Amino acid sequence: MSMNKVIIEGFLGKDPEFKCMPTGNTVATMSVGVSEQWKDKLGQHQQKTQWFRVIRWGKAAESCKKYLFKGSQVLVEGKLSTRVWEHDGIKTYITEVIASNIQFIGKRKENKEEEKEQVTYEDDTKIYAADVEGLNF
Repeated sequence: MSMNKVIIEGFLGKDPEFKCMPTGNTVATMSVGVSEQWKDKLGQHQQKTQWFRVIRWGKAAESCKKYLFKGSQVLVEGKLSTRVWEHDGIKTYITEVIASNIQFIGKRKENKEEEKEQVTYEDDTKIYAADVEGLNF
């Protein structure tokens, strides 16, 4: 048995990007930063941020447009996926988190209220090969 599962909690580094695919599917692409802090051997504070490209399909992607913006805090569950494409003879590889569940944590986009709100959307979308091929943004 094997497992491909990713859980990350972090903050959006920029506003999500949205695209409507030829099949009518909506896809949201976002960059989520996850930071860790520690003290080195000299007692100096250190910080490192890992950036994850997160993809969300379907109705939940449309909800991302309503609720998420640069700086939004999210909890993402999904799986790792690596795509490859070729352009002008150069192969490009990219590893992404294909989100099956996103919890929006923190301020709402409309009025940026201070109270915390959580909205969760479970996986509800079929992904078509034609959609993935046209996803290079």
